[in-house]
Amino acid sequence: MYLETGETTRKKQMKRDIGRDESNNGSLSKDEIFYLLQNSRRRQALQMLLETNGTVEMGEMAEQIAAWEQGIAVDDIQSEQRQRVYIALYQSHLPKLVEYGLVSYDRSHGTVKQTPEIDQVISYLQDKESTGQRDGRMQKWIVVYGAITGVSISLIGLAWLAIGPISLLVDVGLGLVVTLLYASATIAMIADEYGSPI
Repeated sequence: MYLETGETTRKKQMKRDIGRDESNNGSLSKDEIFYLLQNSRRRQALQMLLETNGTVEMGEMAEQIAAWEQGIAVDDIQSEQRQRVYIALYQSHLPKLVEYGLVSYDRSHGTVKQTPEIDQVISYLQDKESTGQRDGRMQKWIVVYGAITGVSISLIGLAWLAIGPISLLVDVGLGLVVTLLYASATIAMIADEYGSPI
């Protein structure tokens, strides 16, 4: 005997609640749009279609989404990472986007193509920059803050061991140097994020 889990029941209820409203002449309601865009992989798939010519090979899409998720370059993706995304796209996310008319999927060629209905979600997806650009900038700032942390730990270690000129810095001076390093990086990150200095 098959028993539904609470999760299965909630998903079925959401399908009944959200379900396709065919009386809207193909227009999606806000509830339908938010339902579709609640998953990051569906958002990334749609974003990728908008950033390209509107047609993408599914393998390429899986690789790019896996790279965005891992915060690494596409060339550094491992086959398991790509496969996880590919399977999820194939079994769940693309069929959902097809069902709601935002994309078409050609299984024989393995291509995903945006449809004119994608225009209904563009305003919800559009941002000043692409997901890939945002992820690349985030990676840069992770490296900057990591380097500052390493320098700060080294300075504190040298002061603690009383080695070299760093040992002359008193606790307040060392604290000031470390604080200024982090403050400078934070100001630079804000300027980079918003396009102008504070």
